[in-house]
Amino acid sequence: WEGALLTPPLTTVSQPVEDLGTRAAELIIELIGKPDRPPVFEELSDALTVRGSCAPPVTS
Repeated sequence: WEGALLTPPLTTVSQPVEDLGTRAAELIIELIGKPDRPPVFEELSDALTVRGSCAPPVTS
């Protein structure tokens, strides 16, 4: 939300850092219990907030 306070308001990407840390800790604990388990690939959602810092190219 800090991006909204600037001039021009900045476009930002929000990432779920708390969820990412929680999931990383869970996976580490699982890995300790099963060291030969296969690798895990997971995606967490993010959010793009487009504000005044994005615009189409200037045409003449």
